[in-house]
Amino acid sequence: MGEGYPSHCRRSFYRYIVETSATLISNTGLRKPVIVRNVCPRGACVFSNHPIEPAENVEIELIYLLDKPVNKKAKVIWSREIEKDFWQAGLDFGLDNLLDLK
Repeated sequence: MGEGYPSHCRRSFYRYIVETSATLISNTGLRKPVIVRNVCPRGACVFSNHPIEPAENVEIELIYLLDKPVNKKAKVIWSREIEKDFWQAGLDFGLDNLLDLK
């Protein structure tokens, strides 16, 4: 799945560099395609051509990351438009909802 690398001191988990497609599902059921660029048990960094609102509660549907499809509840911790109509966002799964990357 790629090599983990030590991350900043404030992080408790290793992040794995990946590039895989996924879907963000809003509370209203709106589905947004995203690309996952890094992931750890606690969260993920995603990119999208659709706006992603900070503080939004979402579900991420990870189809190709592991051996089986996985859906995780997450909160959008931060989001920024990095170029016109292209967003980057950080998702937090929470300590009680860690992603099993084994």
